[in-house]
Amino acid sequence: VAIVLGATLAIAEEAFFRGFLGRVLATTFPRSRAAIGIAALLYGAYYSTYFVIWEHDKPVEIALALTMITVGAALPYAILQDLTKGFLAPLLCHVFVNVAGVVSQLYF
Repeated sequence: VAIVLGATLAIAEEAFFRGFLGRVLATTFPRSRAAIGIAALLYGAYYSTYFVIWEHDKPVEIALALTMITVGAALPYAILQDLTKGFLAPLLCHVFVNVAGVVSQLYF
């Protein structure tokens, strides 16, 4: 069940952030890398609403976690979308990362 939830969360997040928001930003900023940066920042802000606040209680930890999510996950996913001009590559990477995270928490 946990693995399915991890994959489902990735699909839902990618549908919104890359499938919808990424395309809107790419249309709004067609010849600019601003769309990549804005998408990454918004994804990081989204994670501040539930994951980071529940896991960390010190401001420094929250800032570090948000930076890691934005630079370590959101930025690569947005770059993948820009490079491939599609939704599939970031989706597959995100599903893999989430499932690997769930498996590592369950078994290691």
